Amino acid sequence: MACSRLSLVRPSRPIMPFFRVLGSSTVLLVLLALSALLAGSGAGAQNNNCRPLAANTPTTGSLANLSGSYLLLVYASTGPQAGRIAGGTLDLTTAAAQLRRNGTWYVGSASIDLKRVGAGYAGSLLSRDPATPGVSIEVGGPTHKTGTMVFGSVRSKGANGSHAVPTTRGDLVEVSARGFRGFWRSTALNGASAAGYFCATRY
Repeated sequence: MACSRLSLVRPSRPIMPFFRVLGSSTVLLVLLALSALLAGSGAGAQNNNCRPLAANTPTTGSLANLSGSYLLLVYASTGPQAGRIAGGTLDLTTAAAQLRRNGTWYVGSASIDLKRVGAGYAGSLLSRDPATPGVSIEVGGPTHKTGTMVFGSVRSKGANGSHAVPTTRGDLVEVSARGFRGFWRSTALNGASAAGYFCATRY
């Protein structure tokens, strides 16, 4: 998968033992620093091997084992911040049985500035509360192959079913053992919208 070669943010295999010696907290700081450098460099996502999929690309891969830690790149193709990129981290864990029965298979948190790409949400992305997670992945479809990543710990809808808070959702299109990528879209309460693509790579 193309986004698995995020050379600027994903440590290569030979240095992983060194990262383990440093400890998880130090590794996270290093990764966040690299992500901030990438986001502030003005480099396009394509230059860092996170490339958009064709619009008609069929969904591939299994959603059965997405728990883990990822480096996350989000690129804006349309909207007020078109052409900008945000980088950060994403952590996912398997949701409780009741949530899974209702379609939410994974919950977690993200450390990323989505406002850089014009994406809106309500609440916090850092929430690790399983009842109000910063990020969740909802799985649907008759064969459980449709995955949607939802950002923000506050989610509510009006009486007519429309979203009562800004929302950002990402469709998982290509999934592999090394991560996943797809397209995201964001809608504000005033009707403004933004969209683009993203890559999440395990580390």
